[in-house]
Amino acid sequence: MTIDTPAPTAGDLPTGELPHITSHRQLVELPAVVPGTPAAIDAVVVPATRPDASLAHAAGVARRAGCPLLVLCSRGIGAAEAVAVVSRTRRPPRVVAVDVHGDYGALDVKLRTDDFPMATHGRGDASHKRNLGVLLARMLGWQSVLFLDDDVVGMDVENLTRTRALLAAETPGGDVEAVGWSFEAFADNSVVCHAHRSTGGVQDTFVGAGGLAVRVHAGTPFFPNVYNEDWLFLFDNVARGRVLLAGGMIQLPYDPFDNASRAEHQEFGDLFAESLFALLHDRGAPPVPPADVDALLAPARSGDWWRDRIRRRRQFLTAIAGRVPAEDRAMARSLARARDTLLGIAPFDLVDFTAAWRADLATWADLLADLPRTDLPRALETLRLSGEGDVARLRPGLGARVSARVSAGSRAPSRR
Repeated sequence: MTIDTPAPTAGDLPTGELPHITSHRQLVELPAVVPGTPAAIDAVVVPATRPDASLAHAAGVARRAGCPLLVLCSRGIGAAEAVAVVSRTRRPPRVVAVDVHGDYGALDVKLRTDDFPMATHGRGDASHKRNLGVLLARMLGWQSVLFLDDDVVGMDVENLTRTRALLAAETPGGDVEAVGWSFEAFADNSVVCHAHRSTGGVQDTFVGAGGLAVRVHAGTPFFPNVYNEDWLFLFDNVARGRVLLAGGMIQLPYDPFDNASRAEHQEFGDLFAESLFALLHDRGAPPVPPADVDALLAPARSGDWWRDRIRRRRQFLTAIAGRVPAEDRAMARSLARARDTLLGIAPFDLVDFTAAWRADLATWADLLADLPRTDLPRALETLRLSGEGDVARLRPGLGARVSARVSAGSRAPSRR
């Protein structure tokens, strides 16, 4: 475990306390026994928002996997445009694009985590789109999907093969539930962690939903509407030793300090997720027995524990701010917004969010268990969405059958 301790400041932490864990990779770099036959990928799912979205990359991945491409569109790109972009690629795959709005249609989905303004403030709709991807996969009988963001590249033939092999693996914790990729050429970090690295701190990257292969079944979790939603999606399975890191991909670069409100919108989720993952380090290397995961979270139900986590976070932010060059006003503004936001987070806000998240996991599991198996037109009708492209050509389980023909005999264990 890589630990970084900031320079001493007023009100410093007691000797030996660690304000920030700079790498979580040991939690997903686990020994695995990989079966000889790779798992099928039933669909590539892209939550797209950019008019210049990298759909050519995702289209190529879907073509190589022998599966459909599902593009969930909003903001800067519409469904018709997405289909047109994909159709211009070399040997385009079957593609369905959907214009997404902010609800789940006829499904009665009420998630308590949506009722926390500090968590949801400034968020886009990536969590909602990924949840829609899980719901559609469940209704269509897809057993595995690959989430790719519209600003990532690097899933070539070798990496796709590795993803499918690891998704079929077994670890000491059981069958693998998710295989993720980290982004290192341009780091996929929060604004605060970008500032930490930029000012000389040691900072690693972790797996995330920008490149994530997921098993779909009644126990598949959901993506809460909060920053680091992918960490919370993965938390239980990371604890159980069922998530593997496949390697590195490339995220297209951007300026993390060009909008100070970005740090404000990330602070609640960054504090929350980093604190929960610290519990995994305290517990030791995975796996944690499934029945023990809730017990592992017992400290997060205590206001005193969260008060200490807020204190550590404050010291971490103060130390970074003390290293920012005087001329870098954009970075300083971003850190100031993060610190101001942190001051407004009360310990029991985090206690309540923990309880809401765990309750939502049960609500989501009930929803997935009760979803009907159907075809894509009816699934979209249930969600009150309209699709463009090959809507009528996709049948329940079609992606799995096509992928199975590409890699005959692929292992696809049934999970109820």
